[in-house]
Amino acid sequence: MDSRPEYPPRVTRGPDGIYRWTYRISQRQNRRALRITLAVVGGVCVIMTVMAATLDVHALAVTALSCGAAMLVTLLVCAVVNRLSAGGILQPFEVAEDYVRWVGSGRTDFRYSYGSLRRVRIIPSEDIIELRQLLGVMQVYIPHEDFALVQGLILSRLPGGTDVEYE
Repeated sequence: MDSRPEYPPRVTRGPDGIYRWTYRISQRQNRRALRITLAVVGGVCVIMTVMAATLDVHALAVTALSCGAAMLVTLLVCAVVNRLSAGGILQPFEVAEDYVRWVGSGRTDFRYSYGSLRRVRIIPSEDIIELRQLLGVMQVYIPHEDFALVQGLILSRLPGGTDVEYE
């Protein structure tokens, strides 16, 4: 018997008091994450190549080949993820009294407690609330009709020292 709660398309409060919903993350929104991934891997490759250039020609050749292989693998993975997200990715979310949760499968489940948040960025034009901890960022995608509700739920639970930024 499956004990997983139901995640409706609109924000709904369950009998346990937790607000749940699913959001279809579009391919356009997913491409932004893929561009960031490619930029980070490319930046690391550039730094490593510059460092290897200061050593000798052999180190530069090995580093350039390694970085080329890493970029190729990253491009292939990003292409597969982009292809798989063509119809949109259904992503469940939860807002409870003490946490916000990005519900994944297995180990990809993220739970941010309000006390650990350093900054909250609210982007109403994209229906996103970005939660930042010391070592992580979670983007909460919200149905347009329920954006004000979820924004109010999150802001009312933030501790006093959390920075809130509006875009």
